[in-house]
Amino acid sequence: FAHSLILKKYGRQREVEGTSLFIESHTSHSLHLLALLLLGVIAGLIFLNIWNLENWLQTTSFLGAIAVLVFTTKDYWLKDFISGIMVISNGNIERGDVVRIPSENILAIVLETRGMLTILRDLIRHHNITIPNSLLLNVQVEILDTESRKGVYDYVEFNIGYETPSETAQGYLAEVWKKACKITSTINSDREGTIKLVNNGDHAVTWRLIYNLKAVHGISEARNSINLAAFELQQEHNVQLATPLTHTFPAGSHDSLPTS
Repeated sequence: FAHSLILKKYGRQREVEGTSLFIESHTSHSLHLLALLLLGVIAGLIFLNIWNLENWLQTTSFLGAIAVLVFTTKDYWLKDFISGIMVISNGNIERGDVVRIPSENILAIVLETRGMLTILRDLIRHHNITIPNSLLLNVQVEILDTESRKGVYDYVEFNIGYETPSETAQGYLAEVWKKACKITSTINSDREGTIKLVNNGDHAVTWRLIYNLKAVHGISEARNSINLAAFELQQEHNVQLATPLTHTFPAGSHDSLPTS
């Protein structure tokens, strides 16, 4: 009965010859083993009490040694195991989702959530990453979801010197967006890019170019296309993307300054 409930809740659904069946997943298998372990422990305690074998539960006995071993190692596996159950139960992070974990510098696709770890596919390097399930509950995780009608928005920031007028900077970034739309199809050309001034820094003005994505899996390609377009158009629009030098030397060469 417990196996049937676990399989229906955490198993995978597959169509076989016109019939929908629930099959085992790593999570349902882990929960099934846990349920069997709990039932076994409860049944064992009941039989030990019936047969008057309570002395087997002492710490010097075989069962006591196993209990001590499980208790002393729980810090290494119990937290991640319970976290995996919570992640799957919440349903916020599912297989195929694109997630960003800023603290770990991770941008990846969720491949699978197992008993104690989650497997991700890095979108930039295209290799697999394993992280403990507890990490998904203890740090900020951005879930890039494309199910909403507005899609997913991303942005790239540029530092442009104060000598560049606002109209020039905005016109330049508008052309960057148009050129990037021609470079890659992952940027949604039907939703025009948005340009905002986000910070007047000590050395430059920070401008943000916000754009909409057709496919969230192409977020890295879209960002690279924006940067490429910005680099290629800077001379045409007389815009310098390098952080301007704001320090000045006294009159004359700095080599002529007195030395101690």
